[in-house]
Amino acid sequence: MKKWIVLLVFVAAIWLLPLLIPLAPYVRQAEQHASDVLGVPLVIDSAKIQLLPSPRVVAHGVHVGGGSDVSVEELSVVPELSSIFSAQRVISVMMDGVLVKKTALVAYDIVQSRLAGRQSDANAPVLVKQVQIDHLDVSALVGLPVMRASAGLADNALQSLRLETHDRTLVADLLPQGQAQALQVKLHDFVLPGHRLKVDEGEVRASLQAKALHITQVELRMLDGKVTGQGELGWQSSAKASGKFQLQGVAMRALTRTGRGPYLSGGLSGNGSLGAETAQLGGLLDHLWVEARLEVKEGVLHGIDLVKIAKLLLKQGGQGGETAFDTLRTQLKVQGKRTQFKQLELESGLMTAKGNVDVLDGKQLEGAVTVAVKATAGMLEVPLDVGGTVDAPTVLPDKAAALGAAVGTALMPGVGTSLGIKAGSQFKKLFGRD
Repeated sequence: MKKWIVLLVFVAAIWLLPLLIPLAPYVRQAEQHASDVLGVPLVIDSAKIQLLPSPRVVAHGVHVGGGSDVSVEELSVVPELSSIFSAQRVISVMMDGVLVKKTALVAYDIVQSRLAGRQSDANAPVLVKQVQIDHLDVSALVGLPVMRASAGLADNALQSLRLETHDRTLVADLLPQGQAQALQVKLHDFVLPGHRLKVDEGEVRASLQAKALHITQVELRMLDGKVTGQGELGWQSSAKASGKFQLQGVAMRALTRTGRGPYLSGGLSGNGSLGAETAQLGGLLDHLWVEARLEVKEGVLHGIDLVKIAKLLLKQGGQGGETAFDTLRTQLKVQGKRTQFKQLELESGLMTAKGNVDVLDGKQLEGAVTVAVKATAGMLEVPLDVGGTVDAPTVLPDKAAALGAAVGTALMPGVGTSLGIKAGSQFKKLFGRD
């Protein structure tokens, strides 16, 4: 009986003792000290002492930055038992439910400038041994899934940092390298944020120094092909990004088949460059530009038969059938919501096509293509207007060419069709109207 009483008293003490220790004054002191060190406000909603599973201080609702740029649902400070009564305490910090807003980049710059130049201190009264974060949400910054993080420190200096998704499809390691940090990212069966595209295997190597990220190697195996590149990212006075990339044998079907509309198949290769500049790092994607020279080999344009349209001068639409080709080349230019396909050249045994097509606001099509097909009277060149949307495009003969073809066919069946098309096209060029 006495054993049970002792056990009940012990359990009651474990439960009641933390409630009897007032933490409010210490919490306010901790807030002030952390704010002074970081250079940005830090607020703690509440804190308590827990004795199980080991003694620790647990804070709920930790907010960093004036607009709660970084918020932490739960933060635990766990001292090593052997150091509790020592002059120098060794602790581990564990966090759960960390949300990072886009505005955190401003707070990051302030904190980094405040902490720059601070040296490791083996004699500091408190040494942080490790930091662990579960459920780290940085989607507002980079669109990545929820992650977890772990950092190892020695004398309060970072020795290693690992970020990884819970399924380990993405693992990133950051290690000190002189005055910089070496970054290595490995991908395995990783689905790109906001897309259905999967990276089978990938590796990124970079160097982080001050306010610049130097990306020395990008190698991704995906969509039956390979993507490589290099780049720079900086945020000194303004945010800037630049880079070059190469594509080799990437499957077009997965890139272009997004709905019920026409799509391309074949192997995409080429190279290009990209860049962006804006006031804040979080707005770079909104100002991104891309220029590239691309080539698709042994492909098919599914949903549109250019040969049929050119020969029959269809008027009821531009969909149905398909166009097989040997090579498709184009100069790609992306600026904001506008995508331009300049110097389009499509070649096959039966026909060739040349022209320019623009995609406006990500969906509206506008352009012109001239198709040359073999006909009775030789090569028949038919100018086509491209319109509609990406999901429902229209490819129709130019009105002036169609009218000329009708007149020419009536006057001289066969050869008159070709002559009429040329005459109609020349008429439009001279007078600028259909």
